[in-house]
Amino acid sequence: MPSPDLGSTEPKGFKTIVYFFEPFAADNVNRVNGFYQGIASKELARVNSNAEGFFKVNLLPGKYSVLIGKDSVNFYSNVLDGRGVVNLYEFKKRAQYNITLRADWDAAY
Repeated sequence: MPSPDLGSTEPKGFKTIVYFFEPFAADNVNRVNGFYQGIASKELARVNSNAEGFFKVNLLPGKYSVLIGKDSVNFYSNVLDGRGVVNLYEFKKRAQYNITLRADWDAAY
């Protein structure tokens, strides 16, 4: 737990690559030190965020597993749906979404 004497800080965005894969289950992919590696699902899109972490991307309607790239082989998400699918989002035609992706891979709980 955080100390009551220390104020909390708002998370800050950062420049990264956001990946959109065909949905995949966590138990069907290698996970090393909290990162997904060797994802067999098809990569459907990727987009660079700006220095504050914001991005825009045009996607076909459908369901996607959305991950942050730490580097070219390590992908991250700490979210699973109730069936073990990694960070599942469904995007509909002509809709805009605000999504939050947390890069808390160095956090201590």
